[in-house]
Amino acid sequence: MNEANQHHFEQFRRETKHAHKPQLRHLFRENPSRACRCFVFRSCSGQWLAAITLSARGLTEVHTELMLRHRSAPGDIMESLVAGIFEILKSEGFLEWSLGEVPFMMLMQNPEEPLTPIEQLMVSLVSNWKHVYDFEGLYRFKNKFAPLWRPVMLCTNRNLSPFMLAQLAVSMGFTDILTHESFGMFRQSLISV
Repeated sequence: MNEANQHHFEQFRRETKHAHKPQLRHLFRENPSRACRCFVFRSCSGQWLAAITLSARGLTEVHTELMLRHRSAPGDIMESLVAGIFEILKSEGFLEWSLGEVPFMMLMQNPEEPLTPIEQLMVSLVSNWKHVYDFEGLYRFKNKFAPLWRPVMLCTNRNLSPFMLAQLAVSMGFTDILTHESFGMFRQSLISV
């Protein structure tokens, strides 16, 4: 992305549905650069309605970094943008486009092997925090495109512990999102009383 488009992108980002909420960190390129490619769905008047940034993962593979929708854009705008991008990438000779991960989803499905105690803890916590991060909605959206799902593993040279998961949640910004959404729910409950 050139400098002018980067500026336009940042301006658009402030107009998205989740603009004023904490975001996950260290999972994608948060600040698109010249290394990223940006696709935009614009209205007839030129207003940005949706944007998706991609980065190269090889000569014929790309990976989704950010998927953003204007807060007043129609609900199916992202599907339209994805369909258009598929056609462009195909015409350019790309063979694979990763729509990205869906955190926690693989654990929530019926695993082939019994869950370890730490995985059971994660499933229990995630089930109670669906209001914080809508991984099921993200999964439904991405699954519309019949992807090849591949698990993403967390690897460590130490035994995985609840403390390590808590450190990861803080580092990734999940605890910031949890706090923000929980206060929002609490505030709503006070207003409705």
